[in-house]
Amino acid sequence: MVFTPLIAGSGLSALNFLETTRSDQEARLRADPSARSDIEAVRARLTSVETADELLGDRQLLRVALTAFGLQDDIDKGAFLKRILESDIADRSSFANRLADRRYTEFAQAFNFGGDGGAQLPQSSPKDAIAPLLRGLPDVDSLFTRRNEPLLERALEVFDLQRDASQPDFLKRVLESDVSDPNALVNRLDDPRYVEFASALQPNRVGAPEAVLERVSEFVADRLQSVETSSDLLEDPLLLQRVLRAFGAEQFASNPLLVGQVLDSDLSDPASLANTLGDPALLEIARAFDFANRKGERESVYRLAEIFDARPASFETVDGFLADEELVSLSRAVFGLTEDVVADSALRDILLSDTADAASPANVSGDARQIAFAKAFDFDPVTGQAGAPTTSPIAAFAQSAGALLNSPSTAEEFFDNANLTINTLRLLDLPRDVIGLEFAQRVLSAQPDDPLSVIGSISDTRYATLQSALNFSFTPPENRFPPGFAEAIIDDYIANAFEISVGEQNVDLRLGLSLQTGLENVVRQVRSNDARWFQILGTGPLRTVVARALGVPDASAAIDVDKQVEIFKDRAVRTFGTDEVAEFLEPERLDQIRTLFALGTTRDSGSFGATAATTPILSLLA
Repeated sequence: MVFTPLIAGSGLSALNFLETTRSDQEARLRADPSARSDIEAVRARLTSVETADELLGDRQLLRVALTAFGLQDDIDKGAFLKRILESDIADRSSFANRLADRRYTEFAQAFNFGGDGGAQLPQSSPKDAIAPLLRGLPDVDSLFTRRNEPLLERALEVFDLQRDASQPDFLKRVLESDVSDPNALVNRLDDPRYVEFASALQPNRVGAPEAVLERVSEFVADRLQSVETSSDLLEDPLLLQRVLRAFGAEQFASNPLLVGQVLDSDLSDPASLANTLGDPALLEIARAFDFANRKGERESVYRLAEIFDARPASFETVDGFLADEELVSLSRAVFGLTEDVVADSALRDILLSDTADAASPANVSGDARQIAFAKAFDFDPVTGQAGAPTTSPIAAFAQSAGALLNSPSTAEEFFDNANLTINTLRLLDLPRDVIGLEFAQRVLSAQPDDPLSVIGSISDTRYATLQSALNFSFTPPENRFPPGFAEAIIDDYIANAFEISVGEQNVDLRLGLSLQTGLENVVRQVRSNDARWFQILGTGPLRTVVARALGVPDASAAIDVDKQVEIFKDRAVRTFGTDEVAEFLEPERLDQIRTLFALGTTRDSGSFGATAATTPILSLLA
């Protein structure tokens, strides 16, 4: 690669210059012919790789992937890399998990050739990686079977709940709690770890996703709790500006129309605006908010069941129904009754239709969706009152949906639950005999955007409504990579390639540039503060920067690692006022660490003498 970074000044001024100009210089690096060739190769070939051998056999892809994880020096260690790539990260005893360098674990986790659930986006946290495995379980009890002992053990480790390993009955009660209910056991325990664990099996997507909240201040995070759509964000210019700044995309604040189109992009579509625009910051924001997928969740038929349980009064009368704006909007989406199909003024007449009367508005429309809509809520045509709560299709469906731990994500899971299947088809007034069930299965197993699928050959719009309302994931079976995987690898490749090119001129500047990413990885991957310190000490480049900033001499590496942690934590308190690693990511402390590192501070460093391992700990802390 023929790329030379621009470096102005030396020491701290050079580091500050590189930080300030990094985005522009990385853009210049992307335009380098060699880097451009690598980027094109990744986009064209990476997500078709299905085995470790295929990745190892494509040297260009392998070089880019290794560089993305800072492992470029290992490119000729084929057998070693194969063992890493085929490790099951859910198994604590697997080869990658036994290595001290967490970069190997992250490399194995991203491609996940040896585990279940397909690839993971680079830099996913252990919680992100294990959540799909937990959500794939049929019920809570199955987590506690002998077959899933390794998964349970790994989950307890990830959520820092190993102390409860001997209390399966208690854990079951926690996991079966409704995380959205303030009075549920999981919330009464007043320990966020239990909420996180239960949420992994019962994902709750209210407000902004964690990937966004962790990037912004507490003030902005509070404001984002009410943001559910891109429009919510765009209607608050100040909030939009702060979010864009958090992702390094503040230059787009003056173009909210473009930002909105990017945020609403379907990230699974390579031709969507977010994927074709080529701006990594905007793509990262789109991935973090994931509005397109969240819209599907908000408009799914399962949300209708949640409202039925949470606001039963809205279903008791037609007036109560029409007064509930969210319920009306959601019902339109579920039944496919957009405003161009049924005007607001006609909703009451449709809901009060006597479907046994051929002259009723629903029947006169000739639209099967309107007939299903009228039947579903069972309002009396004369009184406007709902029928018996146990007999209406919406009540039966809500009961079936309420018994679920997680909503089915595939047609197979849906049809495995006979009660749910029958009541869903009844809600949309679809045939429920053997032939009807077989046809519904063909429809729901088809790709929605495939022009040759059965869905495109039938005129009954209720089936398209059924497919949309269930919000299944239709990722092709052969595609084991999540949307945005290739672009995420490219982003990390460019970032690390830039740091490597800086290091070819000045190693210390490369170390300084890697500080923030290194700390972010530690905080993301490890929960307890002591464990984060152990990881810092085990990560060579990060240890070098932090040690120099704290004035801890290299000889400290020779003493017991527990004592090393004590030394580093004590120095951190004296230097930064805290030993909490997460607080090092605050902008002021990051600048302070960089400054002390760049100045090569030796404050309080002292000498360990000839035999560091035997030097009294108190003399090191003096």
